[in-house]
Amino acid sequence: MKKYLTTFLGTLTVALAIISITASSAHAVWTYSTFSIPYIVNPVGNQPPTANAGPDKVITLPTNSVSVVGSGSDPDGTITSYAWTKVSGGAATIVSPSSATTTISGLAQGTYTFRLTVTDNGSPGLTGSDDMVVTVNPTPGGVTGALTVTPSSCTIPLNASTCTSGSVNATWTTTNATSPNLYNGTAILSNAANQPSAFPVGSSVTYPSVTFYLRDGSTVLDSKSVTASCASGSSWVGSSCVANSVATVTLSAAPTSIYSGDASTLSVTASNFATVPSCTITDDHGGNLGSVTMSGGSGVWNGSKSSGALFVTTTYTANCGGTLSSPVTVTVTRKPTFIEF
Repeated sequence: MKKYLTTFLGTLTVALAIISITASSAHAVWTYSTFSIPYIVNPVGNQPPTANAGPDKVITLPTNSVSVVGSGSDPDGTITSYAWTKVSGGAATIVSPSSATTTISGLAQGTYTFRLTVTDNGSPGLTGSDDMVVTVNPTPGGVTGALTVTPSSCTIPLNASTCTSGSVNATWTTTNATSPNLYNGTAILSNAANQPSAFPVGSSVTYPSVTFYLRDGSTVLDSKSVTASCASGSSWVGSSCVANSVATVTLSAAPTSIYSGDASTLSVTASNFATVPSCTITDDHGGNLGSVTMSGGSGVWNGSKSSGALFVTTTYTANCGGTLSSPVTVTVTRKPTFIEF
């Protein structure tokens, strides 16, 4: 028995016929059967569009903007949208990012890459992209720079080591600088060639002052200094502004009980005063012993004064720069009288 396979092609199905031939000495009998299988024809899919960002551009400062003309084509449809984006380079503004033709402004010295992406009307829409390069050459002439830092002083908060970030701001411009940077004496804060808006630098200002340098590499183009002071009620100790210790004045008398006509020594101790305090001693009778000579250091100062001959009990108070001591009383009693017999 021999079998033959014949394929009949249709639009949606394929018909297959199997034909059997049986041979005998007298005659041959042909039999066949047919069946169909689905045949799916895939149509040609949506073809992606092609973008053209236009030629590369070269400009020279002070010109800092450029017009770019892009286009797009689609082999089986139309372009429905355009989108310009910056791939690399410094700050720049794409004026009309969704138009085929646009202006790019705010360019600084350097090289920029911009990309145009187009989308077709397929479902879903396919995209195509193309890049173009803008080279910005420096202004003919030497390297210059101008730095502004405001204000020129700031206050360091309690328990802090620097002024607050936004309390001091810097702006600057450079021309022809190949390695521009803003430097605070220990670290580079920015590598922008131009900073027209406020750049916060307060967190770099520490006690007692910091100088900011606008540089090209290590060459200083301009500089500005900012002074810093501690907030009221605090002082710079070590590496931060800490609260001042409360000033105290202590007055003592020795002895505190005397006979009429004798004297007592009054001693003053002034603590937590940054400088030598001015101290006086007064009494409750309207008297004033005058100034007390103080000596010492490290915030602690000492001095003494004689009360002079006393005939009545007297209470004394020390005053050091407006800080008063607690009162001290010297008790005076009449001397005993001895009668000889």
